[in-house]
Amino acid sequence: VASYRVPEQELPPVAEVGYADVCAWQREWQDEPSLLNKLETLREQLGTEAPLLRLPAPRGARRGDPASVVSEPLGAELANRVRMSARAQRATPFSVLLAAWAGVLSRLSGGGDFRIGVPSAGRRRLETHAIVGYFVSTQLIRVELDDSTSFARWVEQMRTRVVEAENEQDVPLSRLAEALGAGRGAGGARL
Repeated sequence: VASYRVPEQELPPVAEVGYADVCAWQREWQDEPSLLNKLETLREQLGTEAPLLRLPAPRGARRGDPASVVSEPLGAELANRVRMSARAQRATPFSVLLAAWAGVLSRLSGGGDFRIGVPSAGRRRLETHAIVGYFVSTQLIRVELDDSTSFARWVEQMRTRVVEAENEQDVPLSRLAEALGAGRGAGGARL
């Protein structure tokens, strides 16, 4: 809008590639041997077991009831403590919060080996940064916790696993689920 009001202001440059180009790259890449290598790497990182995470249901909840979302802001003091903890452990605040979330899920479910799906922007190639379009994908991160693991170790594990997942972010979740043999079952989605 500002560009229409102020004629001397330049419009941003037009992207040299478009959304259709990215889709074509993804289709071509999925047929290449490098995808098979990445799938093998991910199988080693994630393991071939994908246990269903059994979380307690709220009182009165029935199977098939719609899920809900709970949103709770951290608050300035807690957000600052998360940033300080991340800095002290040479991690990102995301890794600290992911470790905390993994701890909550582990306690609620009684499980110590499970996967968490996290969104990724899907814009690894520089050419895609200026393109308008939805490229988000889901990356899987393996959580391996037990009661003797310190929180600092959880953060270290999450930091490492996030980097590993970022390195393989081009692999579509559907292909990964197929490779791990972890589709939806009667009990729900295993990934």
